Amino acid sequence: MPKEKTARSKSAAKSALKSYIDKLNKSAGPGSSLITPDTKIPVLADLWLAECERDEGIDAESIEQYRGQINPTERRLKKDGTPDRRVDPDSVRIKTAFAGLSVRELTAPRVAAHEALILARGTKSKLKLHRIILKGMMNLAVQHGAILPGAHPVMALKPLRGSSPSVRALTMVELVELRAQLRAYSLGEAIEGGAKAGRRRAPHLVRVLDMLLATGARPGEILGLRRCDVHRPEVVGDPWVLDIFGTVKRRPKGEGGTFRQAHTKTGPEGNRSVVLPKFAVSIVLEMGAAFWEPDDESPMFPTRTGGWRLPSDIRTPWNEARGSRFGWVQQRTLRKTVATIIDAEYGADQAGRQLGHRKGSKITEMHYIDRPVLAPDSTPALERFNGGGDE
Repeated sequence: MPKEKTARSKSAAKSALKSYIDKLNKSAGPGSSLITPDTKIPVLADLWLAECERDEGIDAESIEQYRGQINPTERRLKKDGTPDRRVDPDSVRIKTAFAGLSVRELTAPRVAAHEALILARGTKSKLKLHRIILKGMMNLAVQHGAILPGAHPVMALKPLRGSSPSVRALTMVELVELRAQLRAYSLGEAIEGGAKAGRRRAPHLVRVLDMLLATGARPGEILGLRRCDVHRPEVVGDPWVLDIFGTVKRRPKGEGGTFRQAHTKTGPEGNRSVVLPKFAVSIVLEMGAAFWEPDDESPMFPTRTGGWRLPSDIRTPWNEARGSRFGWVQQRTLRKTVATIIDAEYGADQAGRQLGHRKGSKITEMHYIDRPVLAPDSTPALERFNGGGDE
């Protein structure tokens, strides 16, 4: 992009341009053979995506999300020749927004203006995603010496602050009623604000959601369970144990379908074994767990063709089953309900371990435990301020 400045006189414009170029040069380093201060942002974006693909800690779904926000969106037509309204060719994308800019020209004000445009369209989740992408891209530029660390444009911006919604878990009464409604749905009964009356449907749905409640696991972890992950007790009276050692994922387009990742969302440290409550033992026994071979790696909740289900596969029946009465309840709400119940009985640390969070993680307390608004009764201590008055 040509560098230019305007002013009231020719000499003033030259002076402003010289000052601007000096400022850019001070923010830039020599760069490397791969990335220099003059590398264009679209090129940097492709290099960063390639880095992400080599990083085993970034899953394929995240990379697809990044790629979707980086590359321009092309208008698509339906089979009848009409525009596909699901695709917005005017959607803000990083390559189009910064098409002519080089690394040295991507300044904090330009990033701030880009984020303001996204925010004006009311897409806060997209704003956060673009912040992650641009930060990662410019981190790569810093690593290659194309800009100095102090000139990182994203690091100069204020942190994105989102409102932390209060955690809401199901009460025991709500939980009983929700489970009854799910069973009614599976039997083909009509659900207010949801499914109409019909034949039996989604027989796996109730079992999957009951296992979410029995373990506190994520939907992808439950759907990633294998038969060999269920351990029968060797001695009568000992507990049944379930290994939560993986999750299901979708491969990038063109690289096959669904697969099981051999660790949880938080990596190998999130792998854990949990003791199954009696109602969950009844569920796996109904599924035939008493006869499963210990080396059987087939899915516990297979598709009709024997493959792995994705959480998105149960989204439609879940929405139909919860109806309008439980419209506020998400699958994650069940995980929050588990954390809240365990916290009340055993404390937040044990709740976090059940959910697969790191020891001492604040995430459990902040985002998964429904704490009562009423503070505990502290009046016996506060009465000391009475100055020795009436007891």
